[in-house]
Amino acid sequence: MEVLYATGIRNQELRQLRVDDVNLEEGLLRVNDGKGGKDRVTPLGQVASRFLETYLKGIRPQLAAGRSISALFLSFRGKLAIALQALPDNEEIKELIVSYKQQEPAQIEKERVERLARPKQVFDGCLAKVKEAGLFDSHELTTDKPVKDVFAAIVNVLEHIQPPYVITGTNSPHPENYAIAASQTDKNIITTTGWRECLIVCGQSRDDETQIYFKVLEYKAKHKVTMPGLLAFKDDVEFVPIDPSRIPDMTDKLKAQLQAGVSNLTVRIQGAIGQTPVPAVQAMVPPTVPQ
Repeated sequence: MEVLYATGIRNQELRQLRVDDVNLEEGLLRVNDGKGGKDRVTPLGQVASRFLETYLKGIRPQLAAGRSISALFLSFRGKLAIALQALPDNEEIKELIVSYKQQEPAQIEKERVERLARPKQVFDGCLAKVKEAGLFDSHELTTDKPVKDVFAAIVNVLEHIQPPYVITGTNSPHPENYAIAASQTDKNIITTTGWRECLIVCGQSRDDETQIYFKVLEYKAKHKVTMPGLLAFKDDVEFVPIDPSRIPDMTDKLKAQLQAGVSNLTVRIQGAIGQTPVPAVQAMVPPTVPQ
């Protein structure tokens, strides 16, 4: 709480802090992906620096219990007795623990509400970086499977069910939340006819619930063929979003392409989480889970 008050950062920014973001020597704190998606450095102040030093050297190692965890702040629940036993005479630790106990019920409820809302917040944050995301609908599924298992299963079905998607990016923007970006090209015998991009976010919203948000962006290929030289052809391809604002003459074929893209991805995700049978796949290779 002292860090929160001293720096003026938002609660969500506080929870995203990693150990490497703290510079006690210079009394500075690096805030990553803050308001507007920007990084910044903010001063800690003497009191907050003192509390953080005590926490990092005395309390956090006990809470981590030998595990390699990058998050700066770890939960005290169930760990208070361990910290007291390890450093029984440290008055600063006693002060921190008394303060936490007083605020623990409200903090537990706040964490529950924030955890429930976080997958959608991460999804919206990812969409904000995609120029034409607002032209297409978002979709949602839920499952009782753990989020890491869901992430791994979705990546596998995207890569190994025909026609496969190309995974263009995976990351973990926030603990217990994973983002997947993938694309797929539609072709006929002669040329490229379209392009499909999808964004998926899966997040652990409760201990027994994972939320999955996804969006499919569908594009039509527009070809401009020129002849820069004798017997030389150049095909410049522009991908146009399939939306009435960009293609006034929305044919039935284009509408069907939109529906097919969403249906294709929905079936794969449902198969990955066990809600429908999984289509035939190639040999699956477990993907690397972002840390």
